[in-house]
Amino acid sequence: QLFSNCITGFCAPDGFCADTAKQCENNCTAFGASYLGTCNFYDRNNARVSFCGTGNPHCSARCECIFGRFGKDCSLTSSEYNSVLNSRASMCTGIFKTLQLNDLTEDFVVATASNIAANLADVSQITPLALGNCTAALAKFVNEKPEIVGTDDVYETMFDALDAVWSAITQPTNISLTPEQAVWEEERFMQLQEAATELTTELTIARQASLGLGEVGTSIIAKSLRLYTAKQLAGAFAPEANSSGAFA
Repeated sequence: QLFSNCITGFCAPDGFCADTAKQCENNCTAFGASYLGTCNFYDRNNARVSFCGTGNPHCSARCECIFGRFGKDCSLTSSEYNSVLNSRASMCTGIFKTLQLNDLTEDFVVATASNIAANLADVSQITPLALGNCTAALAKFVNEKPEIVGTDDVYETMFDALDAVWSAITQPTNISLTPEQAVWEEERFMQLQEAATELTTELTIARQASLGLGEVGTSIIAKSLRLYTAKQLAGAFAPEANSSGAFA
């Protein structure tokens, strides 16, 4: 039975809170007893598992669409899906080009990073080209305005966008590819993974630079990314370190 005091919202007959399975988007677009896809569970390594509880942040529920259906809820036809792919690609390209024409103010960075996170929300609708352009836009912010992206409000928005990038890189999509295209796309995704790793490092450094020595660190856990950032004297972590006062 449903019970609001349980974190899962479900109370077992024995009176204890019980875990429930995560649900796929829109139930994979069900029409009565017919489904346009099957809801499957995956762990953090994208391996199929038999169960994914609502309290487990390390697994996800995703639809495996039937032939001819696409999208995270399998609601799109082939023509609709191709239209969305082109739209997402154009949006990320437009975002990157817009950076050359605008001052990278705090408001602009926040608005653009939020737009990128929303654009990458459905990984099944993202091409490597779109992902590359959106990732490049985030990298430009971090490289040129580290003093802005490391501040409290901007850092959280940038983190959300970066988490969306990692989700798009690490989760499989249902884009149909020929064997030759698959090899080429795999190489591109490897390049994207390297770019995302560098972006993660630089964003963490920017956040660390904005913190005071000994200030409470920042811990954020999202769908695909977990980061803790703090600034301490090196000796606080390594007793054998010298006393030069270098920062860790």
